[in-house]
Amino acid sequence: NNEHLILLSGKSSLARIGLVVHNTAMLFNPGHHFYPTFELVNASSIPIILRPGMQVAQILFAKLTSPTSKSYDEVGRYDGENSNHFAEAKNK
Repeated sequence: NNEHLILLSGKSSLARIGLVVHNTAMLFNPGHHFYPTFELVNASSIPIILRPGMQVAQILFAKLTSPTSKSYDEVGRYDGENSNHFAEAKNK
């Protein structure tokens, strides 16, 4: 909605073993209407096993003190996408 700003953050316990949840896409502007982007990166040299349903991130909703002048649905580049997009995995 246009009343909240959303922040995506990794979990500390996973960050300590090298899992990075986002590099650039941590902020979701008011009016955001699409799937969040998880830019999962293993920053360590040891494999990290991710299991279905595992909690890898936290989301914070911050209520705005005043309405935004332009919401993401007016100016957003990716507004309206309603499917998952996966980047091709790269081998190290």
